[in-house]
Amino acid sequence: MAERASTEVTSTTGQGDQRREIGAALLRLVADGGIDAVSMRAVAAEAEVSLGMVQRRFTNKDALLLFTYRECIAAMAQRITDAVTQSLQEPLLQILRATVIAVLPTDRTRRTEWRFIIAFGERFGRRPEIAEMIAHDDAISQHDILGLLTEAQRLGQIPTGHDLVGAAQMVRTVVEGLTMSLLHRDDVEGFDIDLRSLDTALKLLTATPAPD
Repeated sequence: MAERASTEVTSTTGQGDQRREIGAALLRLVADGGIDAVSMRAVAAEAEVSLGMVQRRFTNKDALLLFTYRECIAAMAQRITDAVTQSLQEPLLQILRATVIAVLPTDRTRRTEWRFIIAFGERFGRRPEIAEMIAHDDAISQHDILGLLTEAQRLGQIPTGHDLVGAAQMVRTVVEGLTMSLLHRDDVEGFDIDLRSLDTALKLLTATPAPD
């Protein structure tokens, strides 16, 4: 019985790995030609598996696209977790800065992920269930930023009197602007990021707000 259970776990793990490899192949193709130019047959060829294998793992192209979107979001979440872990001894605003840098499209992988996420939203964003999912992901991001700012204020790292909800929205707007700016650059790696807008936004939070 134990041997059978072990075999089933291995099989499930193998299927998960195959799905991720197929999703990675899709991302590579989307980076070159966009979502509309990608077919299941092309993904199979890129992943070096049979078309039948792709169709067994994903019922159709939309299912594959949705899986790949979730994988991109999960990859970004893991980078944020890693950035927080590496910056635990820093003030919370510096931790927030590190998490922003961790998800900005500063290498080929992150640029590809961001372009896919944007294209996915443009293609499926009008579907109620997809719009709800994207809105949920956005709400989590906003909640996490607000949570860091709230804790920073509790610890005295941000003076009282700041509108933290507005500050969280400001940080997100800066991040979105940086992301789009980087995505429009031709070079992919090895360039300096101009973080003055982010640093200015964070510096404003360390100042005592003027009385109303």
